[in-house]
Amino acid sequence: MSDSKFERLRVLHLVGGDNQSVPNPLLLPLLTRGNRQRIDSHVVNFVRGSAQFAVVRQSGVPVHEVPLSDKQFSPGALLELKTLIEKTHPDVIHAWGSSAHVAAMMLGGKQTPPVVWSIAGTAPLPPKAGLVDKFIFGRNKKYAEDTDRIVYASAAAAAQHRRAGLPEAIGTVISPGVDAERFRPDAATRERVRKQLELPPNAVVIGMYAPYQPEFDHGTLLKAVGELIKTNQHLYCVLAGRAIVRGNAALMAMVGGGTLGTRTRLIGEWSDLGALFNACDVVCSSATTDVARLSLAMSMLCGVMCVGTGVGGQGEVIGNFGVAVEPGSPEALMKGIRRILEMPADRHTFMSREARKHAWQNFNIARAIDRYHELYIELATGEAVKLTSEKTDVMPDAPIIARPAGAAAAVAAKPAESEAPPPVVAQAEIKSEPAQPAKPDTLTADLDAILAKPADALAKGPDGVKHSVQDNIMEWSADDAKLIEDVMVEAKPTDIKIAPARPAPVRTEPKVPEKTPEQKSAEQRLLEIRRAELRRAESMRTATLKTEPRSDMKPVELKPVEAKPAQLKPAELKATESKLAESKPVELKLVETNPPESKPDAQQADLFATDAQGDAAPAMDVPTPEANSA
Repeated sequence: MSDSKFERLRVLHLVGGDNQSVPNPLLLPLLTRGNRQRIDSHVVNFVRGSAQFAVVRQSGVPVHEVPLSDKQFSPGALLELKTLIEKTHPDVIHAWGSSAHVAAMMLGGKQTPPVVWSIAGTAPLPPKAGLVDKFIFGRNKKYAEDTDRIVYASAAAAAQHRRAGLPEAIGTVISPGVDAERFRPDAATRERVRKQLELPPNAVVIGMYAPYQPEFDHGTLLKAVGELIKTNQHLYCVLAGRAIVRGNAALMAMVGGGTLGTRTRLIGEWSDLGALFNACDVVCSSATTDVARLSLAMSMLCGVMCVGTGVGGQGEVIGNFGVAVEPGSPEALMKGIRRILEMPADRHTFMSREARKHAWQNFNIARAIDRYHELYIELATGEAVKLTSEKTDVMPDAPIIARPAGAAAAVAAKPAESEAPPPVVAQAEIKSEPAQPAKPDTLTADLDAILAKPADALAKGPDGVKHSVQDNIMEWSADDAKLIEDVMVEAKPTDIKIAPARPAPVRTEPKVPEKTPEQKSAEQRLLEIRRAELRRAESMRTATLKTEPRSDMKPVELKPVEAKPAQLKPAELKATESKLAESKPVELKLVETNPPESKPDAQQADLFATDAQGDAAPAMDVPTPEANSA
């Protein structure tokens, strides 16, 4: 359908605050690279001062900022947003994020235009979701039934949200993509980057582009590469991304200072990713989430096969044209890399070409933009259209870069430690006769021609009549059987000697001679003598500690102190003598007192009571008046 048949559509993009933390990779390309003649876009950002929308403004798209995020909120922002919706009169409202979807459904009014809700994340809720996130997702589930279309970034995300309660009928998948024209095989760029990184010409390079963050799990990749380097002298590792530098102490602790340290290149931020992936032979992703899936799509467009964890949408990118492994397992990642390196050259070329074709058809940014435009037109006009373009439908032919010749030969597969040794079987010693020179050229050519015939032709005899073919056994003609008999060399039965099977070696333990009673008694006496010596030494040591004085103690000398009598003044002495002379002796008289009679309380009564057997209570010493006076 031509573009002149329908009018220019107005699309209002509402960008929520959660899109800042988990950005949708299709938002900016859709705004900056979309067809302006077909779509008129307006943007309302819920976060003020966002740097990513400066590029959108420079491209000529109007951008409005309304503080409606969890960090920036204004009560008047809701009224401002409603005014913008009424002023714009959009044909389609596109909500990017959960909070934007809730705002679009609440403020759209009765005559709400069609609403498209794009979800970037794979999981419905983040790992540490709070009450606000759960509340917003609950409102989204309620409003989802009135939403016209829900767009997921991967089939894995659609399955998880469907299990969480979102309707399945209105869901569709539009995978994010990359610039397919920018990423293509380039042999000249490959040689230039390898010289820049000081890599040997026959180096087998394993690369990964990812920032140094926990979810990318660089430790698993380094462990796998470290094991492969032990059996491959041409293997090198190239890591790029934010904070992937020699100054990163935590990363350098994983790399170490051995052979892995000398064969690892840490190049940090690298802007030309197409050149970087062209320089690699295998591109890996050890991420525990699917955030690195677009880097795998870039490498596949460059004709480089991938090994990555098959989590979320990352497994969809790899598909059947790479190796998907278990996350967090160095052994699984090592086996996946070895599987690609040991692949035959023709098989490797075929798989690389098919991987490039798969990425072109499913992860092309131009194709994703066209699919969004088709969705807008379908919702606004009610008519399904198919937008075709040579850039999205026809993949340009690009030669696949041949892998180094020593890549497969240098990778020696280590035998598993858990494998059992092969069973011992009878060995046949065949004495072969010396090869006879002769007509093998014509015979072999004729034999190859016979073996290349289809089964129906082989089942027919010289007369053209089809012979019986039962149980997948073919009846050869007389001429074919004679030719096969001439080519095949059979050994004579008399020359075949069957060697007896070698018995498995039996491990025997050395026998220790049993001791005689005399030897046992002698050992017992020696043991008792040794114990007696130890007890004697312990007693002597204890006695020495008790008797010997400490060397650091010194005797203390005691000096007598002379007491001096108190000296009184003459006036005080005369006053004291006069007081002593006037004082009279005090007479002390003893007065006999009888204590008052008191009744014993209940506790004392129990003490004087007799028990049930008639025994008397114990006597108590009660002081007498004479004792009191004494």
